[in-house]
Amino acid sequence: MQVTGEDLETVLLACWFHDVGFLVASESHEERSVETARAFLGAQGVDGRKIDVVAACILATRMPQKPVGLLEEIICDADLSHLGGDNFLARNMLLRQEREWREGRTFTDREWLLVNQEFFDGHRYFTAAAHRLFDNGKKRNLARLAELLRGNCK
Repeated sequence: MQVTGEDLETVLLACWFHDVGFLVASESHEERSVETARAFLGAQGVDGRKIDVVAACILATRMPQKPVGLLEEIICDADLSHLGGDNFLARNMLLRQEREWREGRTFTDREWLLVNQEFFDGHRYFTAAAHRLFDNGKKRNLARLAELLRGNCK
């Protein structure tokens, strides 16, 4: 997306901090990530306006994603880029393990595939770069999910 200078630094800072809140708890982890980012960046003497933009980028990754402006769109697309990646199935299995552990429950294969299919159906990329880089892979991965579902998962 040809982002450079201050904007690139802002996006990178938001990316570094956006999921750190998971270290505290999964619920409202974005808000906890913002608190951590504000404390750290403030201690480093980062300008308050920049911290506010970093915070807005982090909060834009909350589901459902509703980014406002290019920087928020970029971090939202980066956060879910794996949906269109070649390693989607492997990463998705790790996500399943994480959610099962975090939620204290077990998903059947069918339940997990349906959760993912629903998530895919409600998701869209925002930037032209993400469309170019991930749309075809996302379609391929959605087709893989449908194929697995047709395989009569229990």
